[in-house]
Amino acid sequence: IEFVSSGGFFHTAEARLGEINTSKKTLSLKQEAIITTLNSEENYELKSIQIDIDGVKDKISSDFPTRFSTTDLFLEAKRFILEKETKETTKITFVDSRILKLDKDGKEELFGKSRIMKFFPNSNLLILINSAELFQKGVTIQADEIRYDILKRKILSSKGSKLINKS
Repeated sequence: IEFVSSGGFFHTAEARLGEINTSKKTLSLKQEAIITTLNSEENYELKSIQIDIDGVKDKISSDFPTRFSTTDLFLEAKRFILEKETKETTKITFVDSRILKLDKDGKEELFGKSRIMKFFPNSNLLILINSAELFQKGVTIQADEIRYDILKRKILSSKGSKLINKS
């Protein structure tokens, strides 16, 4: 399936099995469900056992373990919900999440974790909330909230933070 969202992003969706409920305006992608979003700056991919699309509530969600991927950053979560924040803004909320990135040898390493992560594709902003931690160059940043630009690969701000030097 291919579609363009109201935010102007081009999406493709695929799965081994799809179930459409026309009266409820829902589509359930089951067994290796994948949604790919293409925009001018970065491509994103959501993978899960099952992804549900609700046309009435205008949301996409999964209550199953999910993997969100960019070029070299990966986010794993227990579940997610994608919904409109405003008319122009979409957010994806991930629960019990961890961020992985590729090291110089191409292996995945833990980059961060938090109870809640909110990603805003329009601005490439990732907000880690509640027991947030980022690991960079031997330093752990622990905070109530960390704002991170995934395109520029930099921390924008943090609240209630402390730095822990691992050396």
